[in-house]
Amino acid sequence: MNKIIIVFYLTILSTQSYSSNWIEVTQSEDKSTFSVDKSSLRKNGHSVKGWVYGQFSSPHNEYYSTKIFNENANTLKTYQSTKELYIWDCSLRKSVITQSIAYMGKNGGEVVNSYLFKNPELSDIVPDSIGEALLNYSCAATTHNKKIKTTKRTGVDDDSDIFGPLIIKDGSDIFR
Repeated sequence: MNKIIIVFYLTILSTQSYSSNWIEVTQSEDKSTFSVDKSSLRKNGHSVKGWVYGQFSSPHNEYYSTKIFNENANTLKTYQSTKELYIWDCSLRKSVITQSIAYMGKNGGEVVNSYLFKNPELSDIVPDSIGEALLNYSCAATTHNKKIKTTKRTGVDDDSDIFGPLIIKDGSDIFR
């Protein structure tokens, strides 16, 4: 009888799925929204890695984004949402996007384009920006003793000096 109960609970646990937990962090003046998948956040030493979902109030032109990374781009497609994999350095207040997927619809849908950035470099966060709100939320969400609150402007209250620098050598993924 005990074996049956154990098998039953193991079956339930093994079929448990882990789904996204998108938390809206900030909104732009044009009502575009930016959410962080709280379940994707992973802290590694002094850095945080996680997915960001952008839903734009109006369609964006994919051609211009593609031209930045591919000089031979000659197609013109529009997209209205993106999912991007970020790495944030909470101490240096920098971030980098390592992967980006653009979708045709506001809630996903057909993939318009995707990018996997090789050897990305950290960039400074612009004060009072969407990027700062995403950094503040993600850094606070992975620190257990902090209260997390989202706003429509700058994100969350932050005291990120407890984190140290992110080190990426030769473009390797430090989260493997």
